[in-house]
Parts: sequence; structure tokens; C-alpha cells
Amino acid sequence: MKVKRLLVMLTLAAAALPAHAIICNDARPDMNVVGGADVDLRSALATSTFSATGGSNVIVTQVDAQSTGTGVIDPFLRVQRANSSCVAGFNTGGNAGGTLDDIAGTWTHALPTSSLTTINIGGTDYVQFMLDINQTGANPYLSLEALRFFSFGDGLLDGDAGLNTLLAGGVGVQQLFNMDDGANRRLLMDFGLNSGSGSGDILFSINADLFTNAGAFIYLFSRFGADGTIFANNDGFEEWSLVINDCPLEGCREVPEPGTLGLLGASLFGIGLISRRKRRGG
Repeated sequence: MKVKRLLVMLTLAAAALPAHAIICNDARPDMNVVGGADVDLRSALATSTFSATGGSNVIVTQVDAQSTGTGVIDPFLRVQRANSSCVAGFNTGGNAGGTLDDIAGTWTHALPTSSLTTINIGGTDYVQFMLDINQTGANPYLSLEALRFFSFGDGLLDGDAGLNTLLAGGVGVQQLFNMDDGANRRLLMDFGLNSGSGSGDILFSINADLFTNAGAFIYLFSRFGADGTIFANNDGFEEWSLVINDCPLEGCREVPEPGTLGLLGASLFGIGLISRRKRRGG
């Protein structure tokens, strides 16, 4: 009788726990592939450039610890699950409800496409995202095994159903970027290079052209950790933030200096005056 009662209690307790959809060997697309070509960012200021979706260049850089105050970045996704060697999630627009590893609340929300800004690097406009990771001091390494961006017409996708809609390319979903396009990759990172949570670790610069025809909201899906390796997840949340730059998504447009505008106006006036004189003389 006692054994039966204990089994009932254990069953009820298990039912009360959040049902996580993300497991290390999940069979869905892009959910169980680990390894691949290493992009090693485990040294200070390491940088790498590779071609991904549409052949566009992606620049990834290990960054100095920096301010994460308002106006510098906009946090929109936190991913965490204790005691799991791999974690994954996306910036659900509704209630995460424990079905994924993303953390519901202020810092997990759908990202309006209108909030994207750009920076020009070497003649190309990029949208930038900051990743802040958390690992233990004793085991600071972590891998980013998957990174994909999507757009959708509203900001309400959430939970396991929302993830399936994104990964399966449901109606209205646009896949904008996949880190593994062209080659299976993983990013290797070292939490010990920066000064703890909130200081920023990896800067992603992604070609702005990939976002220019996006739907109204941006969704980011990411998966971290490789079970049974030195890159397994072991500590607090990973946080994604949008870097706020000076130019809108369509890019900055050069405005002539006031003196240049005056010269241009005088030139146009002179051309018009000459034209009128010619018409009168004819």
C-alpha cells in the first residue's frame, strides 16, 4: 500500500514539473546535430568570417566586456534549463510556460523588425546581435550548435507549437538566416574570457540584406551545448540582445552639408536663369 501511494505521489510530482520540449537527441530538424566545422572563439578578441545564407558574410567576434545598459542593447531572449547538458529556445511572443528552455518575462519577447538597426563595416551594412553566455568557472567552455533567424507576421508564436511552425517553415514563416547553410558549424566559446554575466561575450554581425524583406517580427532560435563533451551547458542563462546602432534597417542616407546644399541651389538657379534667357533669345 505504501509503495502504491509512493508511486502515485511520484507520478503526480512528475506531472507537476514543466514539460520541456527540448532534449539533447530531439529528432526535429536542426535539433540533434552537434559538431561540424569549428569556429573557435576561445581567445581574447578572436574573430571569424564565414559565408552562410545566400552566400552572405557573417562576422563573429569575441568582445571585450562592455556596458549592457539601456540604449546600448535590447535583450529579447534568455535560454536556461538547470542540470541539462544542452539547452535551446526561441524568443517566444507569448507565454513560454515551461515548454521550452526560454525564460518567460520581460527579457524574452518577439522582436519587431522595425527595431533593427545597422552599422556599415567595409562598405556592407550589418545588423548586430550580442550573445552573453554563462558557464561555471571550472568548466567555462560552451558551444553554439544552431542559430537560425525567422520572421513572421505577428509576435505571438510560442511554445512547442510555435517552434514547430518555425522549424518546419509553416505558412507565413520566412527563414532569414541559418548558421549552418553551406556547412555544418559550431561556435566554441569561453565564458572565462569576460567578467561574468551581463558583460557580453560574442558579437554577431549579419548582412542586413537578409532582413530587409522580413515580416513584422523576428524570431531567433538557438541551441547550446553538446552532451558528453567539454562544451556541455552547465550553468545560468544565455542571453541574446539586439545591438542598437545609428542607422535604420534601410541604411543611412548621406545628407549634403549646408554649404553644399547652398552651392547646389545656386547652381540650379543659374542653370534655370540661362535656360530662360535662351528661350527668350530664340
